[in-house]
Amino acid sequence: MKIKIKNKIIISAFILTIAGLLTRVLGFVHRIFMTNIIGAEGIGLYQLVFPIYSLAWAITCAGFTTAVSKLAAAAKAKREYEKMKSFMVYAVLITGLLAVILSMGLFFSAELIANYIFNEPRIALGLKTLSFAIPFMAMGSSLRGYFFGIQEAKIPAISQIIEQIMRMFLIYVLSRVYFGSIETAVALAVAGIAAGEVVSFLYVFFAYKDKYGTKANTERTAKKHFRKSRNKDSYNKRKVDKAVLTTLLAMSVPLGLSRISGSLLSTVENILIPSRLELYGIENAVEEFGKLTGMAMPLIQFPSAVLMALSISLVPAISEASELKNYNQINEAVKKTMLFSMVIGIGAAAGFILFGDTIGKLIYSYDLSHILKPIGFLVPFIYANMLLMGILNGLGLQGFIFKNSLVYSIISIAGVYFLIPRIGILGYIIAIGVGSVLLFCLNLNKIHKIANLKIDFLNWAIKPLFAVFIAAGVLGFVEGFILRVLVFGVVYLGMVYGFLKNQLQLR
Repeated sequence: MKIKIKNKIIISAFILTIAGLLTRVLGFVHRIFMTNIIGAEGIGLYQLVFPIYSLAWAITCAGFTTAVSKLAAAAKAKREYEKMKSFMVYAVLITGLLAVILSMGLFFSAELIANYIFNEPRIALGLKTLSFAIPFMAMGSSLRGYFFGIQEAKIPAISQIIEQIMRMFLIYVLSRVYFGSIETAVALAVAGIAAGEVVSFLYVFFAYKDKYGTKANTERTAKKHFRKSRNKDSYNKRKVDKAVLTTLLAMSVPLGLSRISGSLLSTVENILIPSRLELYGIENAVEEFGKLTGMAMPLIQFPSAVLMALSISLVPAISEASELKNYNQINEAVKKTMLFSMVIGIGAAAGFILFGDTIGKLIYSYDLSHILKPIGFLVPFIYANMLLMGILNGLGLQGFIFKNSLVYSIISIAGVYFLIPRIGILGYIIAIGVGSVLLFCLNLNKIHKIANLKIDFLNWAIKPLFAVFIAAGVLGFVEGFILRVLVFGVVYLGMVYGFLKNQLQLR
């Protein structure tokens, strides 16, 4: 019996949400532990390694991961099971080769990158350590993309949890043995990333081999997933392989170039932030950079775990519906998930604005209110864009996504360069605010045109905002941080359910 698209989205999103929440909780524990050991400055150095990590991901596998997810979903919809498998195999081989080349290049040029690009020699050892993670990251991402494509979210979800646990375990063990200088501490923290990528790759690889890739498969599983299509072309292996490789490259290369461009611009942004903060007059710019990117932003992103799960689930599900020209189901799925996005985003925004002066101190023992409160106003747009990008990816509009992302990055870099030296971190927040609002409007307008989406401001914005004001008003009668947070959450969700009961039902 055919499962409806929206039910597939709900099941996948639920699995990924649970995994995402657990991973983020573990990540917070991990960051709190690291902060206590290496401080905000160490976190800042650790965060300087991440642009290279993101760039390596973009170069080696970003395009292939999304392409495999989309193409495997489309092949599954057409019952072309041999093609479905071939997309994954080619993606793993190509990304693995690219990753090995890039890994060697990073290892031998780590000092040059640290000294002359980041002007921070203390991250050289961390960059060398990171190079060992790249091949496993690339091949693991392609395998996870395949599992997302065939809508088996459990395996990628478990791999995320295993990866985070391994990071925590290694950093804990190594901290008990030796941390030494801050350079060594950062390198050991990066070693946790590498170990996590290795273990995560091994899990998804053996999960694939156990379930789909060996002769020991049960006859039922093999028949379900890899029986040949009745289309005669699928029997011509050479013809199928050539078509698969051409299709895979045609989609992944433009996607990869888009992600590489975005990652390069993000790297430029991260390189500029510490130097522009110094011009503003902040004495320890690396520490402030660590507060922004390593402490505040993970807090901002934490409530979005459910939306990240929805975004990932939407790519193959909407791709499958688009392949079958089922625009009614696309419209229905988009309306439901957009409503959830705004409800979560507006509630989270209010939480950061109301409690921002306490959250940072409670979790990290650092005051982050100057970051959390102003950026809280942008949260609904940031969260909604996560969802909208997943929808646009599923519709195959990667070129449109690239153009919008390019505009966003240029606005952010302009804000970093021109505004931070004048008004500090607030300049960066203003820049990403302008970019996020513009991106939201462009993305929503595009989906409206394609799927005839009706934009429902009453339910998406006005009712959740009204619920926020009621919940905030109740706080005047409550004392104590924990109790105030609980009361706010209960009242807000209760009011939202009362206002939007019919719209939130997952029929």
